[in-house]
Amino acid sequence: MKILLGDKVMVIPDDSDERTASGLIVPPSASSIKNPLKSGVIAKKGTGTPWNSMDDVHLKDRVLFKRGSGKIYEEEADGHTATYLILNYSELLFV
Repeated sequence: MKILLGDKVMVIPDDSDERTASGLIVPPSASSIKNPLKSGVIAKKGTGTPWNSMDDVHLKDRVLFKRGSGKIYEEEADGHTATYLILNYSELLFV
């Protein structure tokens, strides 16, 4: 895994399909209208900056952020590809 610099946070996004009560899968375009937030778990965090030490976020914390924010980062190890999101600290809405 690479080193994160500054106020960056690496998040494992929850990719669970959203389903209705009857079991129908809700497409992402419809779910983004109903729920503009997405959740994930912090896998790694940067060192912070002189004005923001990021003391309130820790590894394995569940966070909420806006859909479409961050950059997708894929890492391959042992034949498996892991997908992460690289977010700025300011893009985190709830910890």
